[in-house]
Amino acid sequence: MTSNGLGDSSPIRVLLPPDKSIFHRILFLAALSNKTVRIPIGDIIAGDVRSTINALKALGVSIQENPTELIIKGAGRGGFRKPGKPIDCGNSGTTARLLMGILSGQSFDSTLIGDESLSKRPMKRLASLLERSFRAAISTSENGTLPVHINGKRLHSGNIDLPIASAQVKTAALLAAYCADIQTAVTEPYPSRDHTEILLQAFGIDLKIESNSIFLRTGRELHLPTEFQIPDDVSAAAFFVAAGVIGKVDVRIPNASLNPSRTAYLDILNDSGVPIWFEEVASKNGERVGTIVVNGSSIRSIKPFQLSGSIIPNVQDEIPALAVIALFADGFSNISGASELRKKESDRLEALAENIRSAGGTIEESEDGLLITGSKEFKPSPTIVTHHNDHRIAMAMSILGLTGSAVTIPDASVVSISFPSFFSELQKFPRANTIILQ
Repeated sequence: MTSNGLGDSSPIRVLLPPDKSIFHRILFLAALSNKTVRIPIGDIIAGDVRSTINALKALGVSIQENPTELIIKGAGRGGFRKPGKPIDCGNSGTTARLLMGILSGQSFDSTLIGDESLSKRPMKRLASLLERSFRAAISTSENGTLPVHINGKRLHSGNIDLPIASAQVKTAALLAAYCADIQTAVTEPYPSRDHTEILLQAFGIDLKIESNSIFLRTGRELHLPTEFQIPDDVSAAAFFVAAGVIGKVDVRIPNASLNPSRTAYLDILNDSGVPIWFEEVASKNGERVGTIVVNGSSIRSIKPFQLSGSIIPNVQDEIPALAVIALFADGFSNISGASELRKKESDRLEALAENIRSAGGTIEESEDGLLITGSKEFKPSPTIVTHHNDHRIAMAMSILGLTGSAVTIPDASVVSISFPSFFSELQKFPRANTIILQ
């Protein structure tokens, strides 16, 4: 993506929270190292990241917090202590699944629980993979959900073939193998986001990637830097890209993660006629970081898009924002092969269909996708969002308020799971006063 230049008006500068995917992973890796690592932070930590911090504290990891940074004193692979009670993962599926891998090879038993929403999400697939490949001992509820009981034991080397591409499941397997000092090969049908592989390689672990397989060797310790700066969340940026498109304003989003496994949605929009480019691009700890620029003021029309196959694992978090943008495209946008969205904080396919219809949009829901009829003349109806306690649904639907139509968000604090300052940033946009928070 190259610069095309902005108009005369000053672009809106949006500040994002630290990237959740990277934040979770660096917390776990710092805890598993023998180093003390400082992580600069902003004023507010997202709820999901807070769940990982609390879980690590429950396992005896020393984490000091002050207004500007976290200081993690690593416990090492064998330094975790048996928790005195079940570990509460809150709403964070990443926390729960990565802990399943890490704790399966510890010398003690543990139990993972979560809130009402997380307790409905599937855990059996990962438990079965770890049992079959590494001889782990993990049990779930009868429904294959939390609570998860982990009988820590010596794991054995084995390979894992993932039935679907999943960064969380892949990471859990890699961390299980690393903690147990065993070899593994993890193979996906399609590549998923690769932050774990990048960080493990950057920190000295013997890891090789061939096609869709990751090979992890044994015998090396993690060598983390004394300070790790987390880039900002490119998935959170999707809502402000949508705000630029729908509000027809220019937007700059600095310090964003530009990992190619996370920016596919920007390529899709660029191909659909939305001028987007990157500036100030650099590499930090193996991760690409830079400024996202959206030239929303120049958009005259948007082409519809078709999403399916290998692209889906790398746009799952951004589909709510893409679905809202599709309402303003000239024609039919189709999303298929996305049945995993039914297993997120909500059934996101159903939630998007329900809310888009409520806002006057035309949408058809299938077993694994959505067909959205768009028009550049689309004008949303006033609507009350039913977000089902799903932060991404609440954020995506709120963007429709930038058209001047009233959008009411009940229980707006749900966004704190990933983006506590979301509505403050959204107030920078024209017509944001039509977004009513309850």
